[in-house]
Amino acid sequence: MYVERKLRHDSTAISTPLITSGSSIDYATRMAKILARRMRQPVYVGCSMNFAGTTAEEEMEGLTVAVTEIMRQWNEKKS
Repeated sequence: MYVERKLRHDSTAISTPLITSGSSIDYATRMAKILARRMRQPVYVGCSMNFAGTTAEEEMEGLTVAVTEIMRQWNEKKS
């Protein structure tokens, strides 16, 4: 998933699936848009996770943990 922010609208991100693989495309799109907004630059996100048998709450909890850790590492490298 490749995502970049529109220059005029900080909250709007354009996403382009490079390769689609079933249920993980929505997850990758959500994560990529969140990261592009927070990092303020284009991002590539890959996802090959299988969410069969998980609840929406579990999926969102995983997304939150992943984004938090990615941003923590990103901020460490920036400073």
